[in-house]
Amino acid sequence: MPHDSKPMHPNFINYMEEIVSNPIYKGLPYNRKKDGSISWVAPKTGVTGKGRLKWVADKAAELGIPTDGPYYSKVMLEVHPTKTKPCHVCGKALSLFYVYPTKKFAEKINEKFNGDYTYIDSLHDIVDTLIEYQTEVTEIAKFLIHEFKLTVSDSTPIHEIVDLCENECRINGQGKLSPGAMSNYPDRLDGFHSYNRCCRETEDKGRHRDNMNTYNKDRRAYELWSDGNIKAANAFMHSTYFKGWSADHIGPVSLGFKHESFLLVRMSNGDNSAKNNRIPLSDITRLIMIEKERVEYSAISRQSTLIWDYVKREYSTENLENCRQLLLQSTNNYLNILWHIAQLPDGKGVTFLIDNILKPKFADFAFDYTFDDDGEQCSKTARHITDATRKEWDRIIRVSFESLEDYHAKDNRHIKTAIDGKTDDLMKKLSKDILNSAPTAYQTFEEILVAQQKHLLGAVR
Repeated sequence: MPHDSKPMHPNFINYMEEIVSNPIYKGLPYNRKKDGSISWVAPKTGVTGKGRLKWVADKAAELGIPTDGPYYSKVMLEVHPTKTKPCHVCGKALSLFYVYPTKKFAEKINEKFNGDYTYIDSLHDIVDTLIEYQTEVTEIAKFLIHEFKLTVSDSTPIHEIVDLCENECRINGQGKLSPGAMSNYPDRLDGFHSYNRCCRETEDKGRHRDNMNTYNKDRRAYELWSDGNIKAANAFMHSTYFKGWSADHIGPVSLGFKHESFLLVRMSNGDNSAKNNRIPLSDITRLIMIEKERVEYSAISRQSTLIWDYVKREYSTENLENCRQLLLQSTNNYLNILWHIAQLPDGKGVTFLIDNILKPKFADFAFDYTFDDDGEQCSKTARHITDATRKEWDRIIRVSFESLEDYHAKDNRHIKTAIDGKTDDLMKKLSKDILNSAPTAYQTFEEILVAQQKHLLGAVR
């Protein structure tokens, strides 16, 4: 009998309840266990499994889907209310369509566009990101048309081309894209394997390919929630200047430094991997020089200004690791503070974060940029707005909050949130301010950032 031995993520438990209560699935057989939980898995040879087979055959007739060939997956995809499902193991929601590149195709995309995409980045998101990085839409279109042997013009709307690529893989058997979860009916009630693409390969946490790839997702979280002109920085780091090289942040964004084009330098992939989030004395000196060359400029994001001031005064060979740990802890605190705000009811916390942290960045996305080799802007021109670019902010907002969830949920993180009593009291006040739409909410938020830094600095003085 098929079974899912891993503990269920809360997102998956909620999903199961939503599925069985949805009228779309009326009459689909399932049972509940003694503890009230849903018995999601059933063998096709049992009473429940046979009932599910009859249900899908009746539904196929109702929908006009032929049953003279494989039809279970077609029916279950057609009726699925959201076309996405969370993973049984990690809770990450992925699409049920064929939109995720195989490892080999992801490598081809990365080679062509100087990217770092993985097998859980959807082709829609990849295309949107490439447009954000100032890649010409026709260049993307020509690449996809060639790879999937499509018979359309490169002037076809880009997301129509992506849909055609998906169709070629799902319907016609091309092997470059895969779904977020494989078909598995009638064993699983919704018709799809409980383990999504992210966790299907292996369950060993240390060697799990997705566990390794979450470091890319962490970086995305850092970059989207860090300060700086992220539009310009993203465009520069994916420009031809870095082709064959890795774009290294002089001050790692994981330590709270800004994501800016002029804070990026070329480094070999091996050296960048070895550097990780370390910050040598030479880079601290370089950041201080960059600050001095700019009028009232700080290289650090809002959550770590006091700690950066301390580091600039006190850094030395002897206490370099202590300085790094302070910066790392402050950023970890910040991202978890954002996560807690996002959990406030009625979406009020999410709205607060969008209005006060993400929306101020929107203005930078109205322009395209060119750069010299130092990442300094040579030109800044108003962008040509298309349907694809109009969707850009919706994607960035979605990815920002998904990345917060990924960061918070990662259960093998070595560094824990360090919040003192004063900061905790301010968090409670902020929650009330946000829920009551108090005009003092952002001021309280800033007080929290100061309090958490002072608490960290108090431990080293």
